[in-house]
Amino acid sequence: MYSLIIKLSYTMNNYRLSSSKSETQNLTNEELSLLKNSPPLVEHLEYGRVREIHSKVIIHQSCSCIYIIQTPVGETFRVVSLKESANLIGVNIKTLSKYLDDKNEITLKDYV
Repeated sequence: MYSLIIKLSYTMNNYRLSSSKSETQNLTNEELSLLKNSPPLVEHLEYGRVREIHSKVIIHQSCSCIYIIQTPVGETFRVVSLKESANLIGVNIKTLSKYLDDKNEITLKDYV
């Protein structure tokens, strides 16, 4: 499968500058079918989070979701990173990530 993925990468933009005249080898119908029917490696959770299926590890992407944080006094903040969320709440990023696994809403230190 690894060699097939490498071969696929060589077909993207013909693996060349747009001014190149060189030919590339296209994927066969069998290879395309194998790629299209292969099982997914990640799952998309609510609010845009992405998790690797086998290890259950959250894949941190730039701006993969928006975190809405409500303070104990009712202020609302919208941030785009888990790190920024953890800093705002005053907890360790690993702690926040652990509590967020499989949940859409949590309460920590009276923050929602």
